[in-house]
Amino acid sequence: MVGTSWSQVNSDILLHWRLEGITWDDFVFKSSSPNGHMALSASYIKVKGYWDKSLPNYKVNAVFNRELSWTTDTVSTNLLKHEQLHFDIAELYARKIRVAIDELGNNDINEDLPYNEIIIILLDSCDRIQDFYDMKTSHGVYIPIQDAWEKTISNELDNLSDYMVK
Repeated sequence: MVGTSWSQVNSDILLHWRLEGITWDDFVFKSSSPNGHMALSASYIKVKGYWDKSLPNYKVNAVFNRELSWTTDTVSTNLLKHEQLHFDIAELYARKIRVAIDELGNNDINEDLPYNEIIIILLDSCDRIQDFYDMKTSHGVYIPIQDAWEKTISNELDNLSDYMVK
């Protein structure tokens, strides 16, 4: 069963996705970056498998690691919006995983292999979309393209609002 446990990470370091978003206070400040980037948001999807009434089930959360996220600029709202969208993309794919898990469970699939396969496919898709997003927006530099991505991801999150962890 696919499952990643991050219990060794202190809970105040991990921020679960929330509507309010992230702020620059959630990042470690660095005076410079060796690779020329101005920020890095360590957002990812945390998956933990378990059995529930003889069916595989999973806790799936988009998380932001405050300790691994950094910035050299705590003023730029455009840069913060770009980093927030990385977190939003992780949340979108977490919701897609929850949908897939529900669909398999509703079909009484009681072997964990189909669940694991779809989770891996969606995690890989999330990684590819994150890279594509950076490429298309030039890491948030192309504001009109950034704005279009924000609108698209927001609409997709709204469409899957039933799968938001409350």
